[in-house]
Amino acid sequence: MHVVDEHRIRQLAGQLAGAADEVHATAGRLRTAAAGLGWHSPAGDAFAIVLAGLLGRSDRLGDELAGTAAALTAHGNRAARHAAELAAATGGTVAGRAAERAAHELLGWG
Repeated sequence: MHVVDEHRIRQLAGQLAGAADEVHATAGRLRTAAAGLGWHSPAGDAFAIVLAGLLGRSDRLGDELAGTAAALTAHGNRAARHAAELAAATGGTVAGRAAERAAHELLGWG
């Protein structure tokens, strides 16, 4: 039987949230550094266009990572609630364990 590991789900969600923070922080540092360049020339204009595209992609990536982390956290919370409800409902009996196994199969956890 394959049981969802809520702790592992939350751990992965935390790693994704940390990666999102790093991406957003890096983009912020690049914005700050580029703002102070004062580069006014055709090359500076080309650089600004390329940087704007890169920063836009970085922002979207950070947002996607943060959204994935939030969804994974919510899934882990739901899995923990379902596991607790199932354990409370089955009461640890032989029949209850059989019902638990059937529920896990039905939910795709086993």
